[in-house]
Amino acid sequence: MWITSASEKNTFCYDKTIEMMEQAILRPSKVFCWGFDYRIPVLTGLLSKDFLTELKLSPTFNELGFAKEYMSRFVGGSDEAWFDFEKLYNNRKLVNPETHEKLRDGIESFYIISVDVARIGCQTVATVLKVFPNTIDGYKINLVNIFILGKTLEEKVFDKQVIELKRLIRDFNP
Repeated sequence: MWITSASEKNTFCYDKTIEMMEQAILRPSKVFCWGFDYRIPVLTGLLSKDFLTELKLSPTFNELGFAKEYMSRFVGGSDEAWFDFEKLYNNRKLVNPETHEKLRDGIESFYIISVDVARIGCQTVATVLKVFPNTIDGYKINLVNIFILGKTLEEKVFDKQVIELKRLIRDFNP
């Protein structure tokens, strides 16, 4: 039996979890790998939704810490990765996010909405890009916002996500 909680990648517990998952595939009659996030304790009454709400609203809230402790996710990047995960995560901020179409006189621009449609257990993400045609260099493209569609279990169904996507199309007029 092996029991662990999530932490950073490139740790012993991450490597052991991967090993156990592989063994569960190769030897299913001998090895079983199981994991879950905060939703099971909430459903069974062992963890309060109010506690989680207060935790998320706290000024000391940390997304990576929450992912590890409550979402059972291993975080971080490999030492051999081509980019520094922590640096990327810390700089992942939109300076002037746009929530609707903003056109300026004399500056030609248009919007593109790219949608990564999620399947089971993932999030559908809509990325809004603002494109500025330039006769010299081609195009300049700015990322102006990222929207998660279907944030709750009830909204994750495609029918609900389509409504959210149509609102984005209305707001940005791509």
